[in-house]
Amino acid sequence: MNFSYSDGVTPDYDMDFERFYIEINNMRNVEDDNNPLPSPIVATADSPGYGGKFVFTADAMFLKKIPDFNYNARFENAKLTTFNEVFKYYTGMDFEAGSVSVYSEMAMKDGNYVGYLKPILKDAKIFKLKEEDRSFFRASRNFSAKVSGNF
Repeated sequence: MNFSYSDGVTPDYDMDFERFYIEINNMRNVEDDNNPLPSPIVATADSPGYGGKFVFTADAMFLKKIPDFNYNARFENAKLTTFNEVFKYYTGMDFEAGSVSVYSEMAMKDGNYVGYLKPILKDAKIFKLKEEDRSFFRASRNFSAKVSGNF
């Protein structure tokens, strides 16, 4: 399975997944007051090119115009160097080594949602910053603001 993104402005990126597995159960036309999210979802995949593992679990209610759901997702131990074009574009950073894990949780009920997306770097070694006076924290803040604006 391949996921690609291109908008003609930001860097293009491609992500290949192998051993992609998804299972959705209990999709039915029955509402259960004792279980407001009756449909469990599980998805897993490996991304050998990026060196990461993706795991997604959720529970959902599909019988609404805007479905209610609660999910947990993680993409762990991806090689930072494979994301260099994206990091260079948004932050000016160029990584020599390290890994990144991204964790996310979100819940939606009646069209209102709460959640987070949390990247965690491990053993990161930065080759250079585009601008000498640009701090790692300012670059990270700008990256987070630009990425979250794309959702």
